[in-house]
Amino acid sequence: MIECKYHNDAETSSDIKTALYIHSRFQDIKRACENKLNHYNFKEGWLATNTKITSEAVKYASCVKLKIVAWHYPKHENLEYFIEDKKLYPVSILSGLSEQQKSLLFAQEIITIKDLLKNTPETIMEHIHTSRDNSNRLFEQAELLLK
Repeated sequence: MIECKYHNDAETSSDIKTALYIHSRFQDIKRACENKLNHYNFKEGWLATNTKITSEAVKYASCVKLKIVAWHYPKHENLEYFIEDKKLYPVSILSGLSEQQKSLLFAQEIITIKDLLKNTPETIMEHIHTSRDNSNRLFEQAELLLK
């Protein structure tokens, strides 16, 4: 079972309280599934977050065998690594997009740079109500990121 914690503020950290809650929920769900003898068989609890994780949360997770994937944790195969390795950059990193335009892209299920590049600049121009020049700039930025 994986619980994802998304934070808008990169300075936010997931702390021991978050790890405690997730581990507790995992244990509750695991017990409930075992008692019902259904086909679910949860073996591990996971915390995935787009921000940092505190050292206390890491220590607790290690003791209870809760797996963590965070921005710079673990040292290898952390969230940053997976984004870079698979080039799964979110469109939100493109400069020149307003919050409203990001929301319009998300509503069209355009989440990553790869999703954006499956479209044409003209289509994106219509989706986010922007100029041709701005749409072309977005595509140039996107293509540079994937090189």
